[in-house]
Amino acid sequence: PFAERNGYSIQPYLGFNEMAWGIFEGVRHEGEVEIAFRDTLERWARGEVHYAVPGGESPVAVADRTVATLSANINLSPTGDILICTHGRAIRILLCALLGYDLRHMQTFRHRNTAVNLLRRSGTQVIAERLNDLSHLTHPDRAR
Repeated sequence: PFAERNGYSIQPYLGFNEMAWGIFEGVRHEGEVEIAFRDTLERWARGEVHYAVPGGESPVAVADRTVATLSANINLSPTGDILICTHGRAIRILLCALLGYDLRHMQTFRHRNTAVNLLRRSGTQVIAERLNDLSHLTHPDRAR
């Protein structure tokens, strides 16, 4: 409905998919899995951003593919406006890449489901106007 109301066309891009979580995919984060997951987050926060869980992706790999996908498609929009719908970890990583944060700081960016992050380009700089904003849920007119 949002795309239709605002005249956007929808194009799926695999490059914006969520991080591949390997051994953490589809399992409850309890017990040993929770401990391993927290250990992974701590490793990334220490700067081990090339680390990937077995069968998964590293934050560096996700940053590379999301930025490459954005770069390859940003000029396809006549207005330069792009709406990207993806998942929490991919959002945090893409925000780091676009706003110039080291990937070890990805947890700095809070994320709630359906939240809006509004970024604007000003020359070569990217500026965050809204982060983790849910106001469109209580004020639908803001979603325009």
